[in-house]
Amino acid sequence: MNKLILLACSGIFTMSYAQKDKFLNYPKVSENDMKKEKSAIDPNAGAEILYRSVHYFIDPSSNMLNQEVYSQVKIYDKNKAKDYLTVELNLYKSTKSSDAEILTALKGTTYNFVNGKVEADKVEKEDKFKSKESKNYEVSKFTFPNVKNGSVLEFKYKRISPFFWYVPTTTIEKDIPVVYTEYVFDMPKYFGYNINYTGSLTPKNRHIAEEFLYGVEGRTYRFGFENLKPFEEEEYVLNSDNYKTKVSAELNSVAYRNGEVKNYAMSWEDIRKQLYERDDFGRELKKKLPSGFIPADIIAEKDQMEKAKKVLALAQKSFKWDRTHDFTSDNGSNNLIKTKIGNVGDINLTLVKMLREAGITTNPLVLSTINNGFISYNPSINSLNYVIACSEIDGKLYILDASNKQSLINVLPPKIYNYRGFIMKDKEVKEVNLENENSSKTFLTVNATLNPDGTIKGSFSDKDTSLYSMVNNERYEDDKEDYQKSYYKDRYKFPFTDIKTELLPNNDFETTFNFTADNMVDAVGNKFIINPLLFLNTEKNPFDQKGERTMPIELLTGYEKIKNVSLTIPEGYVVENLPKSKRIVTEDKEISYTYEVSQDKNKINIKTSTIVASSNYPKDYYVAFKQIWDTMLKKESELITVLKK
Repeated sequence: MNKLILLACSGIFTMSYAQKDKFLNYPKVSENDMKKEKSAIDPNAGAEILYRSVHYFIDPSSNMLNQEVYSQVKIYDKNKAKDYLTVELNLYKSTKSSDAEILTALKGTTYNFVNGKVEADKVEKEDKFKSKESKNYEVSKFTFPNVKNGSVLEFKYKRISPFFWYVPTTTIEKDIPVVYTEYVFDMPKYFGYNINYTGSLTPKNRHIAEEFLYGVEGRTYRFGFENLKPFEEEEYVLNSDNYKTKVSAELNSVAYRNGEVKNYAMSWEDIRKQLYERDDFGRELKKKLPSGFIPADIIAEKDQMEKAKKVLALAQKSFKWDRTHDFTSDNGSNNLIKTKIGNVGDINLTLVKMLREAGITTNPLVLSTINNGFISYNPSINSLNYVIACSEIDGKLYILDASNKQSLINVLPPKIYNYRGFIMKDKEVKEVNLENENSSKTFLTVNATLNPDGTIKGSFSDKDTSLYSMVNNERYEDDKEDYQKSYYKDRYKFPFTDIKTELLPNNDFETTFNFTADNMVDAVGNKFIINPLLFLNTEKNPFDQKGERTMPIELLTGYEKIKNVSLTIPEGYVVENLPKSKRIVTEDKEISYTYEVSQDKNKINIKTSTIVASSNYPKDYYVAFKQIWDTMLKKESELITVLKK
């Protein structure tokens, strides 16, 4: 697994594996760079980073955080390097003050080698664009001009931020090769930061020391990496960025000249207090809902679980999510009730208030969504981007999210299942496990008849429960025609009719259809050769990674997949051979596969069951997954022979 090195800034460091002048020595684009035809690190790469420097420093004259970035990217195949043809930068602006990040010295240049000379095309002022993405973020971006295969793209910028307590994380590993990349953080000695280094890579060059910097005594942290292979993605990983090598810095203290020391080190209890002092969180929770907003019949409901279900349904019906994430309220409950639309914080903090008013003990639960990454090693409010409601009923905790129309109690959008979150109560904070503990089930059922002419006629049902039901129902509601096309019409190469998709009263999600197929049977003389699973057999092992597994197996939910096929053969025919039943299971019974065969007169029944008990597994389980799916693949490719008497 990843290693984490915590480098405390309070000690005296003289560790150095490289000279200081090795760093911040930006190279010029050379003729050799221009002539390169492929990467020496990965010859198949569409691009590679020749040089990248990320330099943070605290300006002692202003205490502003400065970020200077310089980058050179070589393009080998621009069709395989589209993410590197545009530069996009987010600038943060506080909604509580006039403080904002400023972008200066943004420059971009495309270099091409033409007739033996290096020619430069600069990004002009009119090619740079700004847009407001949200209340807190403005985006500056540009696209490099005249990019060809063989171009070198150079850009640099300086960002000045008053938010010295927040230093963005720098990711070292990329999806393309990296010839050289460095991370530098310089600060006055009176600033104390924790430097968090996570990941599997070791710097080739390292310099950590106390030095005279920018006219004052300071500290420097410098890490240089050379000849990095592209980060290799792996299947069944929810957010691979969590496992890349990266460097981050978190402020823990500032010692002012008057002798005062301000402690910035945060605990989750500190964050809880901070949240409850905010207008858009704690004070919003104290505001009452409009009188009569919750109907009297819901208030009068005696069963607490039924009451919670009704409150959730009321919120889902009343409010529409505006597609923005936040753990705080943007406009408050009163505005939400009036306009019917709001962000996640607006809706779910209002849901907390609704549940409380209905007499159910409920608190906000803050978290980081999967795409936002893991909650940071050190407690940080900057790690959070989402809030849900957490109710206590009969001594058990239940989670609810009204921003999603299809969610149920304890069945929430996949994005929230990101390992852990924090319940923020009035007087205390509690960490909770956010791994999905509810198993989902899929039932694939076929009732079919083999006709004497070799065609097969039958009916099919595909039914999902729990998280699978919610996810598929959401996809179906987004685009019903496309859902049926991509999941069934494009997948199964035989004609079918009467397709019907619906959410059942018990919240299971089901699709059914009837079919007649002439491509499931091979006729050889007076014999029919058939796969008894018909069109439900597994054709590929998804756990086929060639190299060593390096990341956990993350599945969002434990599950059971059951296939039931009942095949009736015509009168005057006999089954010449049947596959044998088989079961394979891990020692801890976490993962199992069962293949069962039976025959009752002229009816053949095949049942398979695949059980994966948990939502996440350590990387060591990958071998077990591979072996079980190999067994599944072999069993489900076995055939039967039906012979005419």
